[in-house]
Amino acid sequence: MSARDTLLARTQVREVMETMDGIACDWIVPDGADALDDLLCRGEADIAIHEASSLPYPLREELALAALIKGPDGMESCAAETLPFAAHPLQGKLAVVCRADRADLRGLFSRLDVRSTYGKVWLVGAGPGSADLLTLRAQRVMAQADVVYCDDLVDESLLSICGGECIYVGKRKGRASHKQDAINEKLYRSAIEGKTVVRLKGGDPSIFGRAGEELEFLRRRCIPVETVPGITAAAAA
Repeated sequence: MSARDTLLARTQVREVMETMDGIACDWIVPDGADALDDLLCRGEADIAIHEASSLPYPLREELALAALIKGPDGMESCAAETLPFAAHPLQGKLAVVCRADRADLRGLFSRLDVRSTYGKVWLVGAGPGSADLLTLRAQRVMAQADVVYCDDLVDESLLSICGGECIYVGKRKGRASHKQDAINEKLYRSAIEGKTVVRLKGGDPSIFGRAGEELEFLRRRCIPVETVPGITAAAAA
């Protein structure tokens, strides 16, 4: 196991390992987050424990987030109350990182992983407008959603497919019901409440749909997110 050599880091590691009955560990102290990852990639350490708010993004291809763990009692609320600015959404949580091929370690820490209580966000392409051009996967995801954040270019007839609440967050030039930052935050908040969330966009979400921005926002916060492609109007013409 590797972690930084600070009082906070040692406290964080102790909090994690005290919950893992019967697991022995050797302490390795590297110099910096990159050095932590180097040890994992070389197989010289099994796990690295980071403060989640400073977790490198994106993780190296060889690495995976084994678990996102609640930090010591009061750490999150203390940060929110004392910092003179908005705290990072992962402030106070701990990130356990391992090699991507260590399914055994991901399983070992799974019971501590707060992501098990999270929902999932789907960025869904509604196609060029006609309901019969919607993909079968998009229909299934929309029907199972708890909440759907609907774009301006989505045909209203498609909303009858949605199984949950539909919230309009559309934008047009000079008229936006919500700013993009606010939409990002709504997706995140709904997901951490355990909801299945659909962000429904006209056409294909990756083409002029700001999907990349929303994907990065959510992934940086360790939210499960997946894209369901749609038929772009250019291809359907």
